Amino acid sequence: MKPSTKTLVLFIGLLILSSFSQANPGGVGPSTQDMQCGGACHGDADLNATSPYTITLEQTSTAYAGLPTSVRVEVSNLDQLQTSLIGVFLLTDTTGFEDTPEDEDWTTISHSGGGNENYLEVQHSGSSIAVEWVLRAPTSSGIYTFYASVHHGSAQQSDTPFFGISDQPIQIEVLPVPENLPRIDSNTILPTQRNNGEETAFVLSTIEVESVLVEWRLQGGQTHSFVAEQEDEQRWEIVIPATLSPDIVEWRVTLQGNDIEQTTPWLQISSLNDNIDIDNTAMYIQSISLLIFSCGFYLALATLMSSPRQTQQKNFLFIEDEDDDQGGEL
Repeated sequence: MKPSTKTLVLFIGLLILSSFSQANPGGVGPSTQDMQCGGACHGDADLNATSPYTITLEQTSTAYAGLPTSVRVEVSNLDQLQTSLIGVFLLTDTTGFEDTPEDEDWTTISHSGGGNENYLEVQHSGSSIAVEWVLRAPTSSGIYTFYASVHHGSAQQSDTPFFGISDQPIQIEVLPVPENLPRIDSNTILPTQRNNGEETAFVLSTIEVESVLVEWRLQGGQTHSFVAEQEDEQRWEIVIPATLSPDIVEWRVTLQGNDIEQTTPWLQISSLNDNIDIDNTAMYIQSISLLIFSCGFYLALATLMSSPRQTQQKNFLFIEDEDDDQGGEL
């Protein structure tokens, strides 16, 4: 291989390595992601620095098979490293592959960021942040394990990706549903999105319920409540008022029946505008670098394979010339 070809391959390799090892300061936006984010969030996990943040999980409601429950993730000690954007994952494994809640038959209904993904990005504020997920439990009872993970950069070293995972997972026991438990019908589709300025009206189907108390609020705002009107047997009309500006509205219901009362977790309805500017520069650089690397590798391989043949042909011609000269002298 010629020295120039070696230099070209080395240069391109370093270019790819540097692009994969950089954090993405603009984030990638909320999405369903495995722990390593497919290499697209903050680079190769093997090249990450260790996050100094503390990550804890908490189950905030009882889990019944097929019914909503919630998990809260808190990231604290944020003063240990200044960063503006933190990516938070809710996971069921730490293998980096098929470790989302959906891979264990959970359904992500909503989260406090206004979406229904297991990964979202939160702006740094204060010494800690908290994200709460509302999940529909699997239909099979049993014990399930959850982890939380963070990816982020830093203000001091903006090109360095940081990675951290919760020291202690939590185990959630999914219980069989008691026959007389007042509950939401597991087939009910709960709204999570709406257009800004429009109210949200839907019918809530229930089982073993005699009355429904609805509470709603803007995130961090005052709680309002009303009693839902019964449309027909086990069907209740729910109306969440419109807001004047794009915002996330949280709501929950208290179900009463058979002298039992059950309150659901806070669910979210989002009317936020997509105002996250995703920086795709690093992704484009990686793609171009990979293309150049492939071309360079192909040219280098072609040169290497053709070099012995050319040398052999030159030696053969040289021997023939010597024979001709000797024949002429005789």
